Order: sequence, then C-alpha cells, then structure tokens
Amino acid sequence: MLELSAPFYGKIRRLSVNPIDNALWVLTAHPNERSIAPTRIDIQGVLDGVNTLDATQSIDVDGVATDVLGHHTGLYLLTNDGKVHRLTTAGDAFEEVFDCGGGFGLQGIIDFGDGLAEYPAMEPDGAIAMVGLTNRKLVLVGETSAHVVDIAADGSLSIGKTLEPSVYVGQITSWAAHTVVDAKGTQTHHCAFGWDSGSVTAYFTDDDSNAFTTLGLMHASEVEVSADNPLHEGAVSALVYVQDIDAKGRHKRFLISTGIDMQIFQTSLLEGISIPRKNQHAGRITNIVLGGFSDGDGAYRGPKF
Repeated sequence: MLELSAPFYGKIRRLSVNPIDNALWVLTAHPNERSIAPTRIDIQGVLDGVNTLDATQSIDVDGVATDVLGHHTGLYLLTNDGKVHRLTTAGDAFEEVFDCGGGFGLQGIIDFGDGLAEYPAMEPDGAIAMVGLTNRKLVLVGETSAHVVDIAADGSLSIGKTLEPSVYVGQITSWAAHTVVDAKGTQTHHCAFGWDSGSVTAYFTDDDSNAFTTLGLMHASEVEVSADNPLHEGAVSALVYVQDIDAKGRHKRFLISTGIDMQIFQTSLLEGISIPRKNQHAGRITNIVLGGFSDGDGAYRGPKF
C-alpha cells in the first residue's frame, strides 16, 4: 500500500480520483470557512519516483470548494455559492458549467455508479482492467431536493429531473445513486436520499430516461415508511446500493442505510421492505465505501461494502 505525505492546510473534506488521469484530488476545510485551493496529487508520478511535493499542485477556484467528483466526462467541483465547476481540458483552471442558485443549497454531487463493472481475467503482466458501461448523468444534491442532470456532447449540463418528496421530511443528510444494466444492455437508474428526520426516499426508472418513479418503502412490519413513521430515529448518515448473486445466479439488489441511531437497515429493491441488520460497530457509521473484489479468474464479483 502506498503511503505518502503531502502539504495540506485545514481538515480534509473530500477526496476523489479523476479517472481521466488517475490523479487524487483533495478538498480541505478552512477553520473559518475561507477558500482553500483544491489540491491535485499525481499518484502515478509518485509511484514512478517523483517527489511528493513536485507531484502536488493547487488550482484556485472562485468560492469555497465543498465537494469534488471525478467522472469520465471531467472533474467536477462544487462551491458554496451553488455553482458547479469543471476542470478545463488543459487541466490548469476551473470553469463554471452550471449554477443551481443560492436557494437550492447545493451540498453534494454524485454519479450513477456503473452497475456492469466486471473484472476480466488477469493479464500476463498482472494487470486487471475494469470493464463496464458509463452514462452521462449526475445528481446535484441540495438541502431539500436534488437535480438529475444530463451532460451533453458539448459538455453542457441541463436538468433532466428534479426530485423532491411530496411532503416535507426535513433536510437531506446522505445520498446514493446507481445504474443497473440487464443482460440485454438496458440501463435503469436509481437514487436515494436520507433525511435529518430519519426518513429515506428512493427513486428509480424503468429504462434509460429521466422518468423517475418513487419507490415505496416499508418497515419489516410492512408498515409504510413516511414522514410520521421514518425508518431511522434521527438523521440518516450513509446510504449505498449493493447487489448480491444467489446460488441460482439471480441478482438481488439492496439499499443499505445507517443513521445516528446506530441502526443498519437492508432494504430489498424488489419488495421495498427494510430489514434491520446487526451493527457491531461501537461508533457511528458516517460513510460506506464500495469495493470491487476479484480473484483474477474473470468471474463477476458484485460490489461489496
């Protein structure tokens, strides 16, 4: 495992890898919420023997950077004034590509994770390349709603769908998104949001479109999850989509949620029923990161968490 030391000021807020050049981007928070330039670390350069200081570069952006996302269409950066920026082709500056407006309360950006990621058999040189499909959709998360945006061929962003609950359930505290690809190559899109009230809302499409439908969620008692009867007691701190393959080769998909109540729920995306799972952690779970596992034999390994 690579260990490195790089110069940062402030508390690390976000990390993301730009898949275009495999550079690691680091956002840090100033103790007085002032602007700190995002930092790029050339990881491949460090692996090749370049001094860490020489492989580290800071690029200024207007406003306070709050989130960063590496995507196959570019590296995106959010600022506290509700604007979305993208790294220029030259890689030496950020340009504004979308403005959500001050009232939206922009706080996060996420892509629709590729649901067809596979790990082919190991090459003679020991390399394992991930192969899968991609899409040109992102989710911009606000305080009480979210925009699903499409990225055009020219790089422009446009709102394809705005998602918000029909009744007030509080403010969004966590989010997740996922794309599923069936055997015929058809894509369907899924996203979910956790709220400070303990509620969870989930949406899905039946095809590769922005026709999102609300997924009805129920407690294990088959009572509907609602604003008055939320899934968690207190804010939802993390959400993630996972899938499993049973002994008969059937794909089963779930939404995992956890909150400040120390509860973990596994929600079937087929029945919409949330089953409590044992939590063996002493502290609160603040995030869940997916990992892909492979033995190098070319067999499919679904994302694990």
